Amino acid sequence: MAYSIEGSSHACYEGTLCLVNKLDIRDEAVLETFESDITVMKAAALEAHPLPGAFDFAHYKQIHQYLFEDIYDCDRDFLTIATIQAANGVLDHLRQFFAESIREG
Repeated sequence: MAYSIEGSSHACYEGTLCLVNKLDIRDEAVLETFESDITVMKAAALEAHPLPGAFDFAHYKQIHQYLFEDIYDCDRDFLTIATIQAANGVLDHLRQFFAESIREG
C-alpha cells in the first residue's frame, strides 16, 4: 500500500504506512489485497449500475464513498484518503475507467 505520506500521519497507524481502516488491518500487503479485491468488485457493480451524476466533485465523492465505504470511514476521511490516493494514481485510474464506461455506454 506504500502511500506517499509520513508513517506518523494521523491518517495512518503509528509506525506504518497503512491508512486507518474499519477492519484494523495494519499489514500493508494485507490491506492492499483487501482494498483491491473490494474496490474491483464494487467498480464492476458501478459499471453495471452507475450512480447518476455529472462527474463533478459531489458525484466523485459519491463514487469514492461507494468504492471505499467498506474499508475506510469515507465521511470523516474523504479528503485525506482522496488526496493520498491521488498522489498514487488511483484517481487517474478511476477517471479513465469511468470515461471509458461513458464512451461505451
